[in-house]
Amino acid sequence: MASLTAARGAVTMLFTDIERSTRMLEHLGDEGYAVALAEHRRICRDAFDRFGGTEVDTQGDSFFVVFERAADAAAAAEDAQGALGATAVRVRMGVHTGNPIVRDGMYVGLDVHRAARIAAVAHGCQIVVSATSAAALSGTAGLLSLGLHHLKDFDEPIELFQLGSGEHPPLRSIAPSNLPTPASSFVGRELELGEAEVMRRGTRILTVIGAGGAGKTRFAIELARRTAGSFPGGSWFVSLSATTDPALVIPAIASAMGIDDVGEDPVEAIARRVNDVPTSILLDNLEQLTEQVRTSRG
Repeated sequence: MASLTAARGAVTMLFTDIERSTRMLEHLGDEGYAVALAEHRRICRDAFDRFGGTEVDTQGDSFFVVFERAADAAAAAEDAQGALGATAVRVRMGVHTGNPIVRDGMYVGLDVHRAARIAAVAHGCQIVVSATSAAALSGTAGLLSLGLHHLKDFDEPIELFQLGSGEHPPLRSIAPSNLPTPASSFVGRELELGEAEVMRRGTRILTVIGAGGAGKTRFAIELARRTAGSFPGGSWFVSLSATTDPALVIPAIASAMGIDDVGEDPVEAIARRVNDVPTSILLDNLEQLTEQVRTSRG
């Protein structure tokens, strides 16, 4: 490995971790897991060293390695994943370019934590890359945007990318949401909620109807809360109670999602934010606008 030196300017950090290591240990047993872990370390270190990585820390089945260039970190990650594909070990990896400081031989700063969180939301055999690293990898084949994601302990969402081919489940990130927090627990209508959850999995549009005062909004919010895990793009509540012009629905959706791209068409801004990532949008009091549309067309 390269020697550890003080960071000057931006560096690219790579975090790795074995997925479901405890289950793997239970399956292989102590001796089998020790052999698999040693082979995993050999493969990873060979790849890191080949592309000039500096091993900062190793704990159990994880690595923290720093590279001078994002391209080297990406190449090392892909090289290691390729070799690990022939083993029973599934490793998640996160790559982030930032500006940590070095104190007593250790890299310190929010960017270090951010890089670790990025690796934590990945799945085995997957490489997840931050926007700062992706910018340095512009033009790299196999770089796919995964949309905006909230990381644990960070307030603002960041755009994440996948490096390399392969299909994986949605990231383990904290899905963004502006759903109202109910003042009391939801009681009753469990049968209806269960039926609605099944219906929602099979359709892109689900309408909750009922008489005024029946609790449609409360029901819809509870449904959105219970199904939020299926929508990594977030769950967004859009109140249209004060909206009288149907043309203002799209801007209201953009506003609820925190999109304030001045000068950009709101439809394009929403599409860019969602970027094919499953997203839930709850339109409250839409019925008053559909009635206006029918009246104007009549």
